[in-house]
Amino acid sequence: TPNVVILDIGCGTGIVTRQLARYGVKIFGSDKDAEMVKIAEEKNTANITYTVAQASKMPFDNNQFDAATAFSAFHWFSDKESVNEIRRVLKNKGVFFVVNKNDAGDFKKGYKDMLRAFIPGELPDVKKQYLPEKILWKDGFVDVQKNIFGTSEFFTLAQAVTYLQSVSIWNLVPEGRKPQALQALETYCRNRLVNDYIERKLEIVAVVARKS
Repeated sequence: TPNVVILDIGCGTGIVTRQLARYGVKIFGSDKDAEMVKIAEEKNTANITYTVAQASKMPFDNNQFDAATAFSAFHWFSDKESVNEIRRVLKNKGVFFVVNKNDAGDFKKGYKDMLRAFIPGELPDVKKQYLPEKILWKDGFVDVQKNIFGTSEFFTLAQAVTYLQSVSIWNLVPEGRKPQALQALETYCRNRLVNDYIERKLEIVAVVARKS
């Protein structure tokens, strides 16, 4: 409904934010990456309000939002300070909706193994011991519910290469090695084509919790 106000945290370039806006609700998008927010603003056709902000320190009023969302982003700001900030900006009984897409096949392992040759040092694992439902219970949310279901995404070659340049591991590749890494990505994706598409098997984990 038009009276509902939603905050999309870790909005990136605004893909999901724009999808939410189609439902006629009032949408705010926030992300700490100014470059991504700039891209989101350039694509903004739905009167969305974007803000550059850390999840741990957001420039919003207390009890401002009916709901907050985090799509494939909460593992970056699941610390206690950020969760408390999310609770602060939510209205009483407001809901926080977290969605993570976890790879269920070997697509992610394959491109990580390939990119490992171009990245110095060990690769970080930001989802190690990441359990959003337990984090939200511990830090004051109630009525926490978790659902899991399987699905697949299908990419064309161009879509797959573009997607792999948007994942966090790509940012660890030194600038001077990115041309070679990009060629390796294209070869990796081309080798996975079946009937002109690449399948990425997924496990979708959706967690919803309520502010008491």
